[in-house]
Amino acid sequence: MLAIPLIPEMNESLLGYLTRVAERNVLERPAVLLEGIASWPPSQLTTQQQAQLARVLGLWPRQVKALFDRTYRSGLSANFVSHERRRVSPLMLKQTGCDQALWAVKPLSCCCVSWRELIDVCPHCGQALRWGHSYLTRCQSCEADITTVETRAVPLELRTPLRAAARLAAGAMPKWDALGSSLHPDISALSPAEIFELAVVCGRAAAPKGQKGLRSDARGVGYEDLAAGLKLVLGYPKSFRTIAGSTDNAVEHPFFRMFTAGALNREGELMRVMAIISHLAPEKRGVQRLKTVRIQQGRLTTTELAATLGVEKARIPQMVQAGVFGPRSPRGRERSYDWFSADDVGKAQAVLADRMFASTWAKRIGLNLIDVCQLVGSGLVKAAADPITTAIFPAKLQIDTQSRVQFEADVLARVQFSQPCEDWISIPRAFTIIGGSHKPWGPVIRAAIGGSLPYGLRCFEGARLNFRRLHIHRFLVEDMRRRGVCGMPQIYSASAACLGAHYPEAMTRTEVETYLNCYPAEVSRLVAMGEIDVIALDPMMARSSCVEKFGAKYISMREMAELYGMPPILARFMMLEAGVKKSKNGFWKRADLRGGGVFQALISRQLIVGVWEMQGSPKALQRPRDCPSPREEASSRLVFMRPS
Repeated sequence: MLAIPLIPEMNESLLGYLTRVAERNVLERPAVLLEGIASWPPSQLTTQQQAQLARVLGLWPRQVKALFDRTYRSGLSANFVSHERRRVSPLMLKQTGCDQALWAVKPLSCCCVSWRELIDVCPHCGQALRWGHSYLTRCQSCEADITTVETRAVPLELRTPLRAAARLAAGAMPKWDALGSSLHPDISALSPAEIFELAVVCGRAAAPKGQKGLRSDARGVGYEDLAAGLKLVLGYPKSFRTIAGSTDNAVEHPFFRMFTAGALNREGELMRVMAIISHLAPEKRGVQRLKTVRIQQGRLTTTELAATLGVEKARIPQMVQAGVFGPRSPRGRERSYDWFSADDVGKAQAVLADRMFASTWAKRIGLNLIDVCQLVGSGLVKAAADPITTAIFPAKLQIDTQSRVQFEADVLARVQFSQPCEDWISIPRAFTIIGGSHKPWGPVIRAAIGGSLPYGLRCFEGARLNFRRLHIHRFLVEDMRRRGVCGMPQIYSASAACLGAHYPEAMTRTEVETYLNCYPAEVSRLVAMGEIDVIALDPMMARSSCVEKFGAKYISMREMAELYGMPPILARFMMLEAGVKKSKNGFWKRADLRGGGVFQALISRQLIVGVWEMQGSPKALQRPRDCPSPREEASSRLVFMRPS
């Protein structure tokens, strides 16, 4: 219980009352009154917390509830009420010594009792007035007396509509007869808060063009605009028809455009009334009139056609020049072609349906763009190279739809869908064994389609074609591993010549990682060290020829581990045991792996057995003069031990 309790004044806000009580009882801050109850500001008080606060203030709970509801539960939109800054009428504050709840309503920027404009900035120091201090009449920064400030008076002709607007903001219906008019049934069906909100939207839309930017700030419209907006609401629908009829033979009035934009986020009965008002907009002039004619004819602009087709807007002029739509009639000096009809949409869709971006198809089937170029170069799919497609898409590879569909059907016909099995290894993992060349997607898929791939292809998840989910038998993987260890040519291989005319001058970061069998951090290190030439940085594009030269010379830890079928840490120790040192760029030289020390380390760790017959213990694995080539004989005798 306070030493000096105070009785709340009429229309006083909760924040102002707490500040007044703290000042009278000589408290440091009004937040002291809320200790053990809630935090400052008290915007989320429950019924129990209100009862506790009432005991502290020496009031009835209904009095605290009235203060709280008047301040935080007025029914207005949160955008129209602000408690961050303290807005005051210096004259009214001097007369009553209390804060009015309606002063927090942003569109109502004047006091409807003293009829003076409100201030929220100290005129002495220029600092914003804030809540949280134990005084109402002084600035919290310079402690100057703000009740001595003179503000501009509200014109007499605006006071009657503003008084009605204040009653609406307070949640009460004003006496409309005093305004000399009666409400239309559509307006009378709204609540006081909704009528106030409608008046604010109308006032902002009807504000003069030169003042609109100044009056649409965070503090809302000015009280002049609020009064004008309320007059429009009272005159509904005649007042809106007057605005609509005043635009004949003149520039289109921005009122309905602004009003329609303000009606987007409304709900309930207010949304219905605002939709009716929006339909009172006049017939458009100039470009807007042409838009109305175009919509009536069911035709599309370039932007609308591009959105319908799902292509860039720049593609439409290229399609026009390529003759997709046939001869076009010019429309004016600045327009080279007319609007587009439904037949034009069908023609464009037919052209676009016959092709697909190679990059789009690559993402769909789980490959890189360079792998798709290999499929095209291998003749498995065809590129869309007709004159129209080339004219529309001159720089990007396009895949023929019929060829693509047939290819996907042929691959799916050879894929066996089954449960996961350890004897099958995913193709991307198997291709990690192959280094210094492109991944042989073309030869492997061609063999699978032709039925010559041993054991065929399998997939363990999904029914849609995704090459990264395809698996080949372990037998093929072991063969790849044997040939890689012995340095023999792979059965399935792909060189740069397989890409044909679609050889890319640059590789993306992902393509570099795949080609070198490494990780993103390793690619970044190579770029920083200058080991590979970079054409662009964002996104990163590396020169293809430089990447291929580097891959032919060096091998990554990831590729080495997969090649020898062991964990990376074990492969690193094995290289140290064999005396092979890593280069400064983090890779190993492929030439160093051809020595006998690597084979000796593999045999000593029982990772391979039965290399070939030699007298005594194998030291450097050099080919005897009377023995066949190690690459020829070891490939048939080299057997990898499966990890337990």
